[in-house]
Amino acid sequence: GRLVRAWTAMTSLGQQLQQLAAARGGVAPSGQAVGPGAPRTIGTASGGVGTPASFLYDAREASSLSMENVYESGVNGLLELCTVDARFEPFHHTLFGLAAKTYAREVMAPSENAKLDKSVCTFLRLLGPHLLLRSAHKALEFLVRRYRVHVHNAHTLLRAFLPYHQTALFARAVRIAHLAAPDAPSAS
Repeated sequence: GRLVRAWTAMTSLGQQLQQLAAARGGVAPSGQAVGPGAPRTIGTASGGVGTPASFLYDAREASSLSMENVYESGVNGLLELCTVDARFEPFHHTLFGLAAKTYAREVMAPSENAKLDKSVCTFLRLLGPHLLLRSAHKALEFLVRRYRVHVHNAHTLLRAFLPYHQTALFARAVRIAHLAAPDAPSAS
């Protein structure tokens, strides 16, 4: 019920964004080609080649931050979230644990990535009601930079932001989300 409606709304939003971009002469605001034959991707992961994707920062500032800085800020955000909702505490040892500093999703076994996806989806669902807090933004920035949730968990990310669809936060999430051809809704 709700999940299918949310997925349908995101698909519709994606189509509307593509139509808007096509109306701009076949080029999205990001400079990406759109229209027949162009890749069907909504949002851009980064501000250019070699620029890391970022929910919080512009391309120049994102490029200047080390992963260590992003990690420390993310952990700080998580600790602040724990004071608001104790259900965030287990993530201190998983998504935000010391091993997260060197986690490379691209070289992990599919079973490890499936486990990561489950944890990310749980975290994002829990984060949803707190997305207006700066601490949530800091934690999310780490997830974007380390685990590439805007690519691998884009639908779940946007589902978390859907209640804020009239805010600039939603626009930021859409800007970084990679939504290739929509996949079927899942229970995540």
